Order: sequence, then C-alpha cells, then structure tokens
Amino acid sequence: SAAAGAICSLFPDVAVAVVMRHPAAVALSKQSHRHWHWQWSVAEFQQNPQLVDDHLTLWSPALAEFSSKPRSEWEELIAVWCVLHIVLFQSLPKDTPILHYERLSLDPTSMEGVLKHSPGWRDWAFPSHDQIQAAATTMSFVSKASDASQQANPTRWKGQVSAQLEKEARAVLGLFGMDDWYDDDGLPNRGVIQRWREAHAQPLT
Repeated sequence: SAAAGAICSLFPDVAVAVVMRHPAAVALSKQSHRHWHWQWSVAEFQQNPQLVDDHLTLWSPALAEFSSKPRSEWEELIAVWCVLHIVLFQSLPKDTPILHYERLSLDPTSMEGVLKHSPGWRDWAFPSHDQIQAAATTMSFVSKASDASQQANPTRWKGQVSAQLEKEARAVLGLFGMDDWYDDDGLPNRGVIQRWREAHAQPLT
C-alpha cells in the first residue's frame, strides 16, 4: 500500500483499482498468517521521516496519542491498517476506483459497475456476469466456508471478535477519523470513505 503511488507512476498506462476490506477482518487474517511478511506496528512508519513528511503530518497528533501508552497487538494492527490507507489514498488519484471486499463477496458482478465509471477502465472488455459469478465461486475472497455452495458471508469475522475487541478497534479508527467508514454490521460506508478521500487528496506530481 505504501508503495502504490510510486508503482503507479512507473506504470502510468496500467489501470488501477483498490480492494479494501474491514480492518478487523484484515487484523484477524494477519494473526492467522504470522509467517507472512506484515507490518505489526505503526512505529515502523514513524521511523520513516520521508513517509511522515509526505503523508502523515496531519495525523502526527493521532500517532502520538496512539503511541503514548502500551498497545495490544490487535490495536497495533488496526492502527497499521489506518496508516496504510492514509498513505494509499493520498498516493493515488481520488477517482481511483475502490472495490469493497464485502460488496464483492455478496455480489461479484458489482465489480463491473464500479470499474466502468473509472476512466482508466472504460475501454476494458469485461467478462459476462455468468463468468464473473463462476470465477467467484472458486476464489478465496468470497469468504465462504469449506462448502462452496454456501452463501458468501463477508462479515463472518464478527463471530470471532469479542465486543471488547470491536470497541478497541473503533477507538483506534476514531483516533484517525475513520470510525464511520464501516457501519455496525461491518459493511462499508462508501460515500463517507469517498468524501474522506476528496477532503484529503494531495496534488499528484
């Protein structure tokens, strides 16, 4: 995420889209795959002066408050998600399309409608709805259980997270002004997220 803007600058003719998922689900996934390479602490970002100067100056008070007391691994992972999305959204044009994991899981064909509204994707030849649906049944992002015939449930993670952990996650999101990005059911508030992007967009050089 932190390198998305630089990569896009190197390949300006490549159509780009962001796939976004609820921070609690992402945190749980990271904890389940510890052998993969993740950022586990916001301190890793704070130790990069260039990154802070370019993207995080406005959030220095939030980072300072977050770091002012010991934090659990869970809180750190939620904060890492916040910082990565700040950097990501400031590095990309504000009209870069977002594909919300939760919405795609419930309706994989919605991808086409989102992408076709983006200039970079308008000339693409999209597969048919039947082809998209067929592909989605074989892919892990649909959040199905082992039985592929079951209906997708993109907020299954809520059954693994206590009320206290949800409260802690929302408190961390609140530090960064993101506590209204998702509703109580774990579904994205797309308009809220887009307004945040527009309000914090940086000039692209």
